[in-house]
Amino acid sequence: MYKLNIKSKKNGKSRNSQYLPGKCTNSVPFLNPFLKSLRFHQDGILNIVPHSIVKNMVFTGSADGEICLWLLNKDKCFFNFKAHDKSVRGLSINFNGKFLLSCSDDTTVKLWKVSENKKDPLKIYKSRVNYNSIKFNPVTSYFITAGDSITLWDFENFIPIQQIFQNGVSVSCAKFNPIEHNIILSSASDRSVMLHDLRLHSPVKKFFMDMRTNDIVWFKTNPWEFTLANEDGNLYGFDIRKINNIKKIYKGHVMPIQSLDQEEKEGLIISGSLDRTVRIFKRETDFESNVFASSRMSRVLCVSFSSDSNLILSGSEEGNLRVWKRPQKSEYFQKESGMEKFKNAFTVFPKKPFLPKLLIHIKKIKMKLKHSTKVKNSRLVQNALPGAISFQNEFKRPLINLQI
Repeated sequence: MYKLNIKSKKNGKSRNSQYLPGKCTNSVPFLNPFLKSLRFHQDGILNIVPHSIVKNMVFTGSADGEICLWLLNKDKCFFNFKAHDKSVRGLSINFNGKFLLSCSDDTTVKLWKVSENKKDPLKIYKSRVNYNSIKFNPVTSYFITAGDSITLWDFENFIPIQQIFQNGVSVSCAKFNPIEHNIILSSASDRSVMLHDLRLHSPVKKFFMDMRTNDIVWFKTNPWEFTLANEDGNLYGFDIRKINNIKKIYKGHVMPIQSLDQEEKEGLIISGSLDRTVRIFKRETDFESNVFASSRMSRVLCVSFSSDSNLILSGSEEGNLRVWKRPQKSEYFQKESGMEKFKNAFTVFPKKPFLPKLLIHIKKIKMKLKHSTKVKNSRLVQNALPGAISFQNEFKRPLINLQI
């Protein structure tokens, strides 16, 4: 047994305490995924965009119209400016990392040059409608905005060149396919998800969910697959080749999911929800593998991987930018100072993740409702004629209508 002198809280004298085999200790710093919390914004963070080339550079946009440039290695806001009069709804940086686009509720689209660090934009476009999101094309000089319609813009002339109108709905999110750059996937306020081809004037495929979709992410390794972040607290994976069926459902959140991002190498998916948690899902499993939460963290509005995918960034409603350590496959003891000699003396088990009390309470209620529904359905089947009652498969339930 190894002994350690610890001062007691009462008289300050040292007392001997023993590490017993199988006991979890609080002296292992690398079990906690939380690294740091960066504070500069005065309002909630709505967007997080890592720089496409510089790994330690991150841009954030807040609800008060401010944009901040963060240097993660120095733990500070390097440059900030008042970009818009209202909330910054969208941020996007081009593939070479030279230009930044922003859109807002003040009906403006602005272009900024990253290297100059000036508070005056290069170009401004004033419109009559609000914009909900903006996204650069991965390899060309075009970008799209989503609002009352999906608009394709020419970057050099900074004018709209094509519009895809929707009848009386607001498009909340639109993103390019990472391989086929003429394909766009978008979600609207009428709970619809549309697959567009810019070479055509109408959606290629359109289907409806039970609840609204807040964010979309394409799989970079398999560009024919995508994942939706839904208001019911689930993530739904689809394949455009068999779009009438849901390929996979990722569960765990108990409140609407606001944002998600996907890692390229291992295919990890991170999601941020209004239940004040950030969850990491593995593509092979349906259950969450890691839950990130903090006692002072408010509702999570946006999440993103860093440019090198080693860190996880989350922005919450109180204005803090939190940096989390991405879980690794390596063991707990791996060249840690002063811990290698103790690896045979005791076993360290990972701590249980912190969860808000409200989240635990809602989760218990949902488990009771699920159990009671299962019992009710089984009794209905027992007391009915054979084949008279049938229940839909869970993977087909959220689809309401499919239009091709």
